[in-house]
Amino acid sequence: MNKIFYLILSCVFIFHHSVRADDFEQSYDSIIEELSQTSRTRVSSVGPRDPFANILFHAGVNFATSHINLHLPQDVILSGFHNGVEFSFGIDLFSKNWVAEGSIRSYGDASLKGSTVSLKEFDLKILNRSHLTRTLVFNTSFGLGARYIDVLYSPKADQNVGVSAEQDNTATYEYKTPASVLSFGLHAYFTEALSVGADLSYRSSLISESADKNSIDIALKIDTHF
Repeated sequence: MNKIFYLILSCVFIFHHSVRADDFEQSYDSIIEELSQTSRTRVSSVGPRDPFANILFHAGVNFATSHINLHLPQDVILSGFHNGVEFSFGIDLFSKNWVAEGSIRSYGDASLKGSTVSLKEFDLKILNRSHLTRTLVFNTSFGLGARYIDVLYSPKADQNVGVSAEQDNTATYEYKTPASVLSFGLHAYFTEALSVGADLSYRSSLISESADKNSIDIALKIDTHF
């Protein structure tokens, strides 16, 4: 009788130990699986971000006008407004507040005191944007520019004696002037992809040999952002 009792007790002990071992193994496996899932979630959430994900490009076709001052030989000064078209393109510098912008302006031909003046400009600037409100942005930019000016000058036409610039006593001048550029602008964003504004720029020649000493430019801008 005692042998039967000990045999039953041994079977119960072995069965109980086996169940606890299985439970422990299942619990251990579930903990490992949970830790593994947590680790994968953390890796995916703190993984490296694409630095180009939030970079925007900017492009615009704008109206520009420039007030030029040309100091020609023999103390001749030609000054006046010159109207043209500007094409601009920019890209964010890893921040929505800093932009690198390049622009090309073509002013065509203009008549100043009977002389014909043609002007082209190329600019490369660094631009900083400050948000005054959710839709209103103030821009400050600085950089370098190059101006190409051709002048067909007629002394007699300048003296108003009725002689056209295509006749005798005309002179041709060509100037290539590097200049520093400082600009300020105010822009209103109708949507994230469209803005309208105006820029005021001052240009100062970097060389003394050029007849193109300085100028003040105004640009009315319609820009897209994508």
